[in-house]
Amino acid sequence: MDDDTTGRLPDEASQQPPESGETASGVADAAETAVTSPGAGETSVAPPHDDAATRVMSGEAVAATQVMSAGDAGSSPPPLRPQPTLMMSRPPNQSSGTWWIVLVVVLLALVAVAAAWYFLIRDKGEQPAPQPSPAFDWEGAWGRTDGTGGGVVVEPSGKDYKVTVYGSTLQVLGSATATPKGKDLAFSLESAESVGGLPSPFQIILQAGPGEDLADMKVTGGNQTTVIVPLKRVAALVPIAPSASPTSSPSSSPSASPSAGTDQQVIDAIDKLQTGVITWATNNNNLYPTPTDVSQAGGIAAYVDPWPTNPYTSQPMKPGTQPGDYTYEQLNGGAGYKLTGYISNGLTYTVP
Repeated sequence: MDDDTTGRLPDEASQQPPESGETASGVADAAETAVTSPGAGETSVAPPHDDAATRVMSGEAVAATQVMSAGDAGSSPPPLRPQPTLMMSRPPNQSSGTWWIVLVVVLLALVAVAAAWYFLIRDKGEQPAPQPSPAFDWEGAWGRTDGTGGGVVVEPSGKDYKVTVYGSTLQVLGSATATPKGKDLAFSLESAESVGGLPSPFQIILQAGPGEDLADMKVTGGNQTTVIVPLKRVAALVPIAPSASPTSSPSSSPSASPSAGTDQQVIDAIDKLQTGVITWATNNNNLYPTPTDVSQAGGIAAYVDPWPTNPYTSQPMKPGTQPGDYTYEQLNGGAGYKLTGYISNGLTYTVP
């Protein structure tokens, strides 16, 4: 019977294991050894390979027991099976409540940028667009060159011009808005006075001349008649030179003048003062000066140079009622005036 513990025959189990040397030599001498045990399966001993140690394996029941070589002593052991790796894991951060905070911050930033653009950066259209340069410089006063006095004054008014027409004594005949047509200005005018001897209403075209200081005023009246009035650029408009028309003072009787030449000098001086009065009005919104301005120390002195002399006293003319003096009145708040010169025998010379 086999020993259940060792798998050897009973006699073999009680024996001492042979020395390693003995086992090797016994196996080397025999090519094949067969051992039969009663009541047990057949046991076969296989020869060793390459002088390696021999193992004896007993078969259970009828299975054969084979002695197999331990293999090459110099071969490396089989690689170890990969061991499982333990990994630590942690739950994700609970940040589900922070996304809306980021969204609110982004929206506030966009609102701030939009507000800055709307209030600070965008073009609000407060500055007017630059206007193109006119084809011809019409701004200023344009006097008649035919000696009849008066003319027109042109002032810019946005893209158009405001044109005021003056009569021979610098009375305002009317104003209108003129629209540029190339170098020309065209406008319509209605007036109770005639322009160029034609009746109202008028179709007027200011035509640029060959130079910067010359122009023509083409006037077509209500009777479909057209006249052309030559103009030139002037510093200020002047009236037609008035003719002497002495009038009798209501409080005195005229008599023969002791010196017609002296009276004529007073009349010429009054005409000169009148030119200063009208020129002052042209440069002051068509309002005539106050009595204080009509004196040698007043505002019109800039337009009356030299200041006239009283031929009776050989002194500068001054306000008064003596021969060689004058009086000045501002009428209707500056809309009109009256200038009177005093000559011999109580006669006066009044303009306009």
